[in-house]
Amino acid sequence: MGDSDWALLQLRPSPLLLDVALHPVAQSSEFKCCLGRCHHRLGRGLASQRGKTMRNPRPIGDRELRLIELFCNCRLEMTPRQFYEKWGVTYEQIAQLCRCDITTVNRWFQRGRHYQPPRHYHKWYLALADVFLECYEDIPDTLLNRLCLGW
Repeated sequence: MGDSDWALLQLRPSPLLLDVALHPVAQSSEFKCCLGRCHHRLGRGLASQRGKTMRNPRPIGDRELRLIELFCNCRLEMTPRQFYEKWGVTYEQIAQLCRCDITTVNRWFQRGRHYQPPRHYHKWYLALADVFLECYEDIPDTLLNRLCLGW
């Protein structure tokens, strides 16, 4: 599989059976998307966040607009319970993957008044971890390196 096939972590449905839910988001008439909220994730806001301006930003063409729209409308999610039941992980490992503390993870698995639902970004981290665990051998090294995983 070529590097170009992995644009934005293959946000299109995969032929592999993964326990990940994709939830489409209603599209607006304007392309507001998440450009304002996720500007730094697209590699454009890093310099401006440090008080510098980018001198030669890459142009956004039709291809990039389609990929941004696809990314913004993709809701890749996996609940902590689904991840826990699928993989032999501990609550501590789930906390590490979700970048939260163990108390928060414990609340996700509790019942009653102490229950706290996971936030969307927690479920996104778990879905992404599931994709990595399922498809690691298929992910090109260049993409793994780009994601700062140190491989």
